[in-house]
Amino acid sequence: MSDWDTAPERGAINNASPALVTAVKEFKSVADRLEKLQEMHASLLETIAAEFPIMSGEQAIDVSGMTVTCSRTERWTWDAEYLEDLFMTSDTLPDHVKKKLTVNKRLFQNLEEAEKKQLLPALTRTPGPAKVKVIEVENV
Repeated sequence: MSDWDTAPERGAINNASPALVTAVKEFKSVADRLEKLQEMHASLLETIAAEFPIMSGEQAIDVSGMTVTCSRTERWTWDAEYLEDLFMTSDTLPDHVKKKLTVNKRLFQNLEEAEKKQLLPALTRTPGPAKVKVIEVENV
């Protein structure tokens, strides 16, 4: 039996302690408000992001004296079947064994153009989730 299998030896927890009762009630209230705010935040982010084109990169617009910036990172996915066709050796694997081929983005970007051209048909670039930032512009 390990130390984790036994409860620490100490007195019983006083579940009627005024400090504990107050903290628990306040924690529950804050957690409920936080959950509602997070849902509202996600909904507003979706509404704002919908006004921007769905493309990788950063775009900014001015709205009522505020600068709204929407940025999306670019996600890369590689077609595994295409890569297998390119790089599969003559050693055939049984059907139940797969060779997972991945491409290191940083190393790919440093390849010669001819090598990149060979791999590009396997690459799909899609915009990631939107990140919205609102900055109030101060009148100077």
